[in-house]
Amino acid sequence: MGAVIGKKNGVHETAYFNLIETSSLIEMKVKEALKNFGLTHPQFNILKILNGSRPTPLSASHVKERMLFKNPDVTRLIDRLVEKGFVLRRPCQENRRKVDLHISKKGEELILKATPVVKKSIHDFFKNELDANEARALNDYLTRIKQTLN
Repeated sequence: MGAVIGKKNGVHETAYFNLIETSSLIEMKVKEALKNFGLTHPQFNILKILNGSRPTPLSASHVKERMLFKNPDVTRLIDRLVEKGFVLRRPCQENRRKVDLHISKKGEELILKATPVVKKSIHDFFKNELDANEARALNDYLTRIKQTLN
């Protein structure tokens, strides 16, 4: 990779390209960490969301709202997790038209194994490159950018 950086790009455009390129590299690290668990990053995100909501079930639309990766095909991702036995679908008790999603015991066990591996991958990347003050400053900058985009 290599950001398109040259005299024609201003400092803001260069920052944009660096952000996109860095994001892609971090995503590749996470993808690599999840490969051994047979999960994609969006699937891992869904399992983390369902695990964090336990024991309260969530609908697919609630999962979609909370996802890091805005994916229009959340239903397909959930279908794959159901097929693998990581997520359970049950009819909602209060509204028969609604489907409740729960993380299965198998899904909980997978999250327990995968989370430390993903955290280590991310932590090692940032720890080796940024000290705590630099990481806080980066968080502040990214938060400001996100707030202007929302």
